[in-house]
Parts: sequence; C-alpha cells; structure tokens
Amino acid sequence: MRTHVADAFNWLWKTLGAQTFRLLFPAMLKDNGTEFSNPLAIEISPDDGTPRTKVFYTRPYTATDKPLVERNHEYIRRIVFKGESFDGLSQGQVDLMMSHVNSYARASLMKGDAPCRTPHERFVFEFGEEVADKLGIVRIPLKDVTLQPELLDMK
Repeated sequence: MRTHVADAFNWLWKTLGAQTFRLLFPAMLKDNGTEFSNPLAIEISPDDGTPRTKVFYTRPYTATDKPLVERNHEYIRRIVFKGESFDGLSQGQVDLMMSHVNSYARASLMKGDAPCRTPHERFVFEFGEEVADKLGIVRIPLKDVTLQPELLDMK
C-alpha cells in the first residue's frame, strides 16, 4: 500500500500523466493532519519542479467542509473499524475496498434525470473507464457490494 501521502500523489502523477492528474486534482482540500504538513511535496512535481495542484486546508474539526469525503470515511469504517490499522492492508485490498465503497449507490447521485447512481458510474461518466482502470478501481454490481469486514477477511 502507498503509505506516504506525497508518495501516493507522485504515483498518481506518474500513472495518470500530467494532463489527467491536473484535470482530476486542480485543487485539494485537506484536513490538518501531520501527513499533510508538507503541501509543496503534493503541489510540486518531484521530477521537474512544475506546479501540479494547489493544497488548501479545512477548518479544524469541521467535517462540513468536505461532507462527501466524510461519507466515504463512514463507509470505509464499516469495513475497517475505527482504531484498527490500515498498515496490514495490501494495495489490492485497498483497491477492492474502494471499489465496493464507490459502487455503493448514493441518493445524492440519483436526483433528477442523472444517469449515475454510484460514485464509480459518475467517475466513469466524467473521466472514462480508462482512467478508472489506471486507478485500479472497478465497478462492483450493486447486488454484490459489501461494506463489512469480511470483504477483506478482517473478522
């Protein structure tokens, strides 16, 4: 699993390419955790020093600054309980977990005549299947979505 935040964004930069990275991440809203204490490591490409995004911080203890991220966090914590470490998870397990989380239907995406019901469907609609494939996130049929610890054999 990519554990260091800057390493994760460097991987995304290399995997997606500059144009797609900038399309997906023109700006990033972060919390005030120590893992985000070096914004330049995220904002600037380590290869050539070119700017790649802008980092902004939420107000401390204000989940309403990024409510949709907090919703994903709730779903993730159905699989990996609060207090349990993510350190033992492989990248494949993280990809599987996020595929299930992003294949879970959301009422916020089913308004009006919207063609999408899940974050995965919306992402593919906006950015294409090729980009989703590069990120290792796949569509899980709604009937097969599991948001339980058994998904990762973490009983």
